[in-house]
Amino acid sequence: MELTSLALLATSAVVTAAALAGLVLLWRRLRGPFVVVRVGGILLAEILLLASIGLTVNRAGDFYPSWASLLGEATPVRLPTADPVRLPPQLAAQASAGRTNGLVFPWHPAGERDWRLAGSPVAYLPPESFQAGGVAVPAIVVVSTAAPPVDTVIRGLAKAAGEPVALVIVRIGRTTPIPVLATGLSHALPTSLPVLGHGWALIGSGVAALSLWQAGQQRFVALALTPPPDATTVHKAQAAVRTRLWIGPDLLGALRWAGTQTPPPLEPPVALTPISSPSTRSGRS
Repeated sequence: MELTSLALLATSAVVTAAALAGLVLLWRRLRGPFVVVRVGGILLAEILLLASIGLTVNRAGDFYPSWASLLGEATPVRLPTADPVRLPPQLAAQASAGRTNGLVFPWHPAGERDWRLAGSPVAYLPPESFQAGGVAVPAIVVVSTAAPPVDTVIRGLAKAAGEPVALVIVRIGRTTPIPVLATGLSHALPTSLPVLGHGWALIGSGVAALSLWQAGQQRFVALALTPPPDATTVHKAQAAVRTRLWIGPDLLGALRWAGTQTPPPLEPPVALTPISSPSTRSGRS
């Protein structure tokens, strides 16, 4: 029976109440040679009352969930582990090249046709993404109406952001539905590439970039606008984004700033020393 179980607490309360009731009923009879029994009954009632109070406090605070934890004995439990980050087959086949200089490649996510882009997105993964065991790296999404630069330039842009980081360059068109694009990126990026599922940075210009940030706030945490948009868009961005907003003239500056806003890479956790198993309310009886 766990120390925090309701059954133990109820039993303690009933025994305490019975001891107090018995002491009250027999008080007048416990005289003379029986006065020692009276004193013992008082001590027993006090001990039971203190034990009931202690069990109540322990249940509320969950300090000692089991007798083993009270006695200082550790109860081994199996700690949760995470599966290693796995590359899609087409990227795994190029792992040897990726481990050297990173990899730039056309990214064809599921639902890309519904985004109605001006061209397929281009992605860059750093060498850390191709290590054994896998590393989930932060992501920076760059939206633009221009064609993506060549591979060597993209690698240079990634270095400006401070590797390891994944770059995803999205070329939007006049008919690109921003809410659909935001939803698509939110689902496709963390499921098809070894990137973190949160803490993304977004770089772009004008209303489209601000709208994409607003539609994907569950993923994006920072917005860089370059080149600086009109005053109305700037005012709207300042009201919507508040602290994590950068406005400047060049892409390199935006990338350097965005790299400081993203979280660090994450490796799969490892199980360490077993710890005491905590109690759960649902398991009490």
